[in-house]
Amino acid sequence: MAGAAEICLMDDKDGLIGASWMTEAPDDGSMGMAIIQGLQARENEMKRDNKAIVRGFADEVITQGKIEAAGQYVWEDVVEQVPMPGQDPGLDGLKDVVRAMRTGFPDLVFSVEEQIAEDDKVVSRFEWTGTHRGEFLGIPATGRPVRVWGMVIDRLVEGRIKDTRILMDTLGLMGQLGALPAPPEA
Repeated sequence: MAGAAEICLMDDKDGLIGASWMTEAPDDGSMGMAIIQGLQARENEMKRDNKAIVRGFADEVITQGKIEAAGQYVWEDVVEQVPMPGQDPGLDGLKDVVRAMRTGFPDLVFSVEEQIAEDDKVVSRFEWTGTHRGEFLGIPATGRPVRVWGMVIDRLVEGRIKDTRILMDTLGLMGQLGALPAPPEA
């Protein structure tokens, strides 16, 4: 043993994330490795938490239609990088979009198929299904079932979505709804 070491792992959001202790520290570098491993474990936990937050939003707010719960997952001043036509800014604008989707497709099921997390961002590949039973984007109800794929990139701050960018197969959706002209005869 070479000397004493005092270690306290801190996180600016949650306070203490590790233990504080004083011990005799060997000269072999193992104390430094323990600190690095502790920090890596916290980073992995944050990525898992962020993915769970995004999944929770998709399940509770979009699929279950609990739109008022959106504030638990999303900041009031959330920025939609690629807004829907006519979408207002912030949380209220996001709620309006979810309401419009659920009005057009009351049986909507939003499924997160795959996720990748890096630092404060989560990328989710999704698919949603539903039956077009109400007006959506100016298209009256058709009664047609739809299956739409897409990806969303969310950036989280302190456990809530701060900005989001959704890329969805809107052209495919319009085709499934019969809103596109028929292709010309060859």
